Amino acid sequence: MRLLQVIQQYVRKQIHRVAKQTNEPVFLMIDDTICQKTKPSLQAKSPIEGCDHHFSHTEGKFVWGHQVVWMMIRCAHRAFPYAFARYDKTSGISKIALARQMIQSLHGWNHRVYVLFDSWHTSKSLIEVCLTKEGPCHRSTENQPNLVFKRNSSIRQRICPLHQCFRYPP
Repeated sequence: MRLLQVIQQYVRKQIHRVAKQTNEPVFLMIDDTICQKTKPSLQAKSPIEGCDHHFSHTEGKFVWGHQVVWMMIRCAHRAFPYAFARYDKTSGISKIALARQMIQSLHGWNHRVYVLFDSWHTSKSLIEVCLTKEGPCHRSTENQPNLVFKRNSSIRQRICPLHQCFRYPP
């Protein structure tokens, strides 16, 4: 077993234990970040493998570095980094696909699960994976209403019977 798998197994056990004890919901938080490097490969004596130009919304321009998609998992007072993957433009795998894989790794939870991500990650395929049997969200057999959109002054919410996907305005 790889070290990351051992750590993820430990995190799942800890979160399950806390969720069962506290009856608090589980939050999966997905985001991406850029690990900016100071010099592009053309100027560096030893180029850093896998670096590329990525658009930084913070700086409003393209920067040189690695872009990483990550997922944190939290319940009550416990929070853990759970998964991360370097985004490689040349691989053909999108950031949405990386986030889908991370969510799918947590299928079949019997707790309330809230999947949180910013507006860039909001996509039909990402929301669908939360709702399918491959997703982490427990589905009740009761007669549930369809998805409902609600507006709030600070955030827009997409509400499902037993989980929510929050969409923050850009």
